[in-house]
Amino acid sequence: MITVFKYIIHPFTPETELGEGAKILSVGYQNGNICLWAQTDTELGYEVRSFKVFGTDWEIEEIKGYELKFIGTVQYPEGLVFHVFEELKKSNLI
Repeated sequence: MITVFKYIIHPFTPETELGEGAKILSVGYQNGNICLWAQTDTELGYEVRSFKVFGTDWEIEEIKGYELKFIGTVQYPEGLVFHVFEELKKSNLI
């Protein structure tokens, strides 16, 4: 069954378990967390994917052999703004 799942992204723990092949739809703020919503096939297993979160004016670190794919920007009610990237091995890029 295809459905939309919500996953919590932890800024200092980059690895998150998502449904295998999940298609990321959006990111946002909910209940004090950075959340990611993804279209997921519940009949498939899970895979670990890596996300990086950077605040506005933070240095974006580069890791050799990887590329960062921009996912979206999250604005907290308190005025903080964070930018979410998925870390992809360069060989996995389309």
